[in-house]
Amino acid sequence: MRIVLAAVIGGLVMTLWGAFANMVVPIGQMSMKAPVAEDTVLAAVRQGLPAEQGIYVLPHFQESMRIDPAALEAFSAKMKTSP
Repeated sequence: MRIVLAAVIGGLVMTLWGAFANMVVPIGQMSMKAPVAEDTVLAAVRQGLPAEQGIYVLPHFQESMRIDPAALEAFSAKMKTSP
């Protein structure tokens, strides 16, 4: 009975915290920004990505890059200059 009561109270607390965090704390809106030239960005993305649907992470990192110090350094430099 104590476990069930603790689970119900924990669920209630988490629900209330989730509601508070979504309505009062602006964490979700802090990182959402609009691009300066949206049409230019969309045109570049359409041109530079393949036609198939998916999630593309830019700059791209492959596990084989961990072995090559030059590739890792190039990736690190690209990360520092990329948004």
